[in-house]
Amino acid sequence: MCKDMKEKNEKRKDKKKEKAGKKKKALTNETTSVHAQEDAEEVLPLQRFCVELVQREEQMMTEGGLSEEEQTQLRQDLDQLRTEIRDEVQKTFSPDFAPAGLRAAVFCILQQEEMDQRWTSQDSGLVPVWRPNKTLLDHNELLWNMVQERLSLRPLQDEEEDQSKAESAATESGETSDQESVDVTQEVVRLTDQMREDLSYIQEKVSPCYRGDVDILNTYLPLYHRCLSSHLQQLADAGLDDSALYCLLNWANHRYPRDVLAPDVEGKVDSESLGPLLPSDLLVKLTEHYLNNTKSTTQEWLQRALKIEVDSWATQTVNVKQDGPQCSSPLALDVIEVLTSSLLRLRCVGPEQSQMVIDHLDTFLCSYVQAVEEFVKENHSNVTSVLKAQLVCEEQFRDFVLKQEMDEQRRQSCLKSLDALRDCGYCSLTSGIRRKLKELVCGLWTEQWLDGSLPVIDALLDFLDQKLEPLIKLKPSWTQWVLGRLHRDVALRYFKNLVKTKRQSQEQQVNGANRMKEDVEKMDDFFTQRGSTSQWISELLLHVVEILRLQDPDSVQLELVSLVQICPDLSSVHVSRLLQVKSGLSRSSIRSIKRSVEEYRTLELSANQSPPFFSHLRVKWIKMKMSQLELSRCRCYTGP
Repeated sequence: MCKDMKEKNEKRKDKKKEKAGKKKKALTNETTSVHAQEDAEEVLPLQRFCVELVQREEQMMTEGGLSEEEQTQLRQDLDQLRTEIRDEVQKTFSPDFAPAGLRAAVFCILQQEEMDQRWTSQDSGLVPVWRPNKTLLDHNELLWNMVQERLSLRPLQDEEEDQSKAESAATESGETSDQESVDVTQEVVRLTDQMREDLSYIQEKVSPCYRGDVDILNTYLPLYHRCLSSHLQQLADAGLDDSALYCLLNWANHRYPRDVLAPDVEGKVDSESLGPLLPSDLLVKLTEHYLNNTKSTTQEWLQRALKIEVDSWATQTVNVKQDGPQCSSPLALDVIEVLTSSLLRLRCVGPEQSQMVIDHLDTFLCSYVQAVEEFVKENHSNVTSVLKAQLVCEEQFRDFVLKQEMDEQRRQSCLKSLDALRDCGYCSLTSGIRRKLKELVCGLWTEQWLDGSLPVIDALLDFLDQKLEPLIKLKPSWTQWVLGRLHRDVALRYFKNLVKTKRQSQEQQVNGANRMKEDVEKMDDFFTQRGSTSQWISELLLHVVEILRLQDPDSVQLELVSLVQICPDLSSVHVSRLLQVKSGLSRSSIRSIKRSVEEYRTLELSANQSPPFFSHLRVKWIKMKMSQLELSRCRCYTGP
């Protein structure tokens, strides 16, 4: 009986040993097979050592296990394996890097991770003290230490190659940086360049050493992100000038992570999971500080530029071009350069911040126009040359405003200031001409003018021909505007003389219409030949000619509707006064015409509308003139 029991126990032990042997053989075969698939080279000693340790640890899972002495030795050998794995991984970025050695280390790491998993299913009382071994965790901690070493901060110093890159990066901000800011920028450039180079190296050389289910590139990426973020925070805490701030904000808001991911890396990493490069509270703090500095600097530059310009007027140091009588000033180009530089610097924060620069421009233009107007009022001897120079600046500012992306309300505010500057220049340069206009056109609608014996417009155009020579020698674009504006003023004066006349007989209306048509054509030829493009003024006046010539109420109504269609600023007061000049229209016809015109105003107007014209003739003056004429007629009326 005892003999049978003894034989059974021996058979049971033999079966267990046989079973354990099969497991060891299967593990060895599996190891060799995996390695053969990854690399045709021989299995390295490190792998053999790992397989041996796994086989010895397998015995602990079988009945009988290992002796205490064997377990102690196994633990020591596992510590040695860990050391050899670390040695191979640490060679990753060194000249001694051997892909086969790293593949062997990765194999061992995965084998040890598998043993950790296998022991988790065992009775806790049987698990050895060295399990879990956490070899993969140790590997990842080693990677973190390696990344920190790769991106270690160094004392700011002047190295030729890095400084060249830093100066190039600083140039993007539009600023000239001092040594401190160049040093900071150079360190940021060095860190980001190192990160870019390392990630490309990992993708090309290191990734093939890791098994497909180990995404080593996306293991390294968050480590580099974390390290770079930490270093940039340290740089920010040190205190930065505007150029260095620009560099940090530009990387945080725009360049990262795009500019640290080479094309061969970009599509293989999960960059969206990285999060911001700088903490939100620090980013807000840096942004606010940078915006305040930029605002203060921009204001200072603009104020200085305007002061220098105003001082030059007093000292009569206006620049005169050598190719003609055109005057110029550097003010607009200097200011535009300042604003462009500010816009470029604010690009690192975001496009919405560009509105701050436009606000500065709007404020500057208001101050600028006010300074010009005050200078004109003081009646200096050089006012003409100063104004001509400022009108060149006005055109440069206008071109800049129209090209910028800005809120439409702010754009219109800037253009309103520029319109005021243009008006100031026009009114001052043409003051003598405009004062003479009233005197020259006073003969319109008189009997001598109607019968052709008083050539009012001929005399006016002869006068203009003598006075326009200094104006038409300005820049072509401004000359064109001046001629158009002067054409409009002459036409307004002509129309004003018409509506302040008394009621005309039908014969006077027809004769006046014929004379007016001739005058309109003469004025149009005169201004067109000198560069004006304001033919629309003649078209408006020719409609007025037809209103005077026509006597049929329906025809007059159609002509007025046409006039309102292309010139909607023809108000009801203008219409009333124009109709009062005509005789032959009954009161009911006049009311019907006016009603039709007002009804038409509510309809969709033509897209081919002219610039404002009639609105420049004050309605208050017309009402007063109409009241005077009504009173005059009442006084002349003696009754039946």
